[in-house]
Amino acid sequence: MELNHRQVLAYKYVTRHGQINRKIYQSLLGSDVSRRTAIYDLQDMVSKGFLAKVSQGPTTGYVQPGKEGP
Repeated sequence: MELNHRQVLAYKYVTRHGQINRKIYQSLLGSDVSRRTAIYDLQDMVSKGFLAKVSQGPTTGYVQPGKEGP
């Protein structure tokens, strides 16, 4: 399972900061990433087991698996 270059940056961010969301993802990567691409990339990382979703809706956040909290 491979990650694209955008996802690698997101994974590094999560390992340093503990969590990421779509807005942070887009800010991290700049204006080249559309909202749809950001959501797709993050969901793809969940399906590959690199991230776990911790909330839903506009505040959907993602963390490393096993660090979802109580």
